[in-house]
Amino acid sequence: MNAVRPRIFISCGQKDAEEREIASRLKEETENLGYSSYVTVYEQSTESLMQNILPILRDCEYFIFIDFQRERIKDQTTDGKHRGSLFTNQELAIAIYLKKEIIAFQQSGIARDGMLNAIQGNAIQFQDRSKLIGDIISMIRKRWRTGWRNELVVTDKKDVQIPYTFVYYSRQPLEIKRPSRFFHITVRNNHFYNSAKNCIAFLESYKKISTRRDDNEKTELTGQPANDNTIKNLEPVELKWKGVTTQGVLIAPHTQRNFDAVFIFEENPSVAYAGTNYTLVDYSDYDIKIDGPGIFELDFVVYSDNFSPITESFVLEFGTGLDDVQFFRK
Repeated sequence: MNAVRPRIFISCGQKDAEEREIASRLKEETENLGYSSYVTVYEQSTESLMQNILPILRDCEYFIFIDFQRERIKDQTTDGKHRGSLFTNQELAIAIYLKKEIIAFQQSGIARDGMLNAIQGNAIQFQDRSKLIGDIISMIRKRWRTGWRNELVVTDKKDVQIPYTFVYYSRQPLEIKRPSRFFHITVRNNHFYNSAKNCIAFLESYKKISTRRDDNEKTELTGQPANDNTIKNLEPVELKWKGVTTQGVLIAPHTQRNFDAVFIFEENPSVAYAGTNYTLVDYSDYDIKIDGPGIFELDFVVYSDNFSPITESFVLEFGTGLDDVQFFRK
């Protein structure tokens, strides 16, 4: 597995070439340390702001605030001080609200007001811009760490067949257990000290994307077009975590758990079932059955009490024989 790189949001003024060069060099230096860094490119529209800056700021682990001098304030009460960068101070306010870990540097001579007072004791004053990057890097080395992210992730590789687990299984207690093949999805907690609490998995929807491998032909079985993009949206039905019957599980820091995504009975490999937690679910209409043969796209989601939800799409391909069954991340 590739090393996990924490995300840094670099909030830095870019009024002139010197400031843009500082931002660019800081991005390079932090990425050399093992971080994934984003430098704000100030957006002009609300749409681009919502699609770019705010989601990245929401998801980052660390926040660097660099406040450069702007125009002098024409107010006798400020004793000749300057304003700071408008955009960086707005981003700082959001970072404080989101409880991000912040390293703050402020050029000497800037008036302190607004949200900056909230981190007044932690903002480091600077005057010589030539030493700024070195000072920030030194602070990062002392206070922050690499190798983690505040996220849950699916670790299954894209387009790689997921191996099945063979078990004797019955959906209901009174049924005879039959040879079955289960396909699991792996969820990892990339945080270094927070456990992911009450993780619950669902199959949100699925659709048939092809009736056979050759999408340019029609299926010989039904005569229907190769693609059928009708999405079947499903009510939330809890899927089962491997080896347990509880609704949710705890995923400890830097560990992973597997949930039952789909399974087939070997005696009938042209029908697949979602890995429903039958210990909890006793309503027959919640028994999610996917009739093949065909190629299907399945959308899964995992919720947690203290992590953002994750969604991933998988492909299930099966025909009339056991050797036809494939399941992999899209």
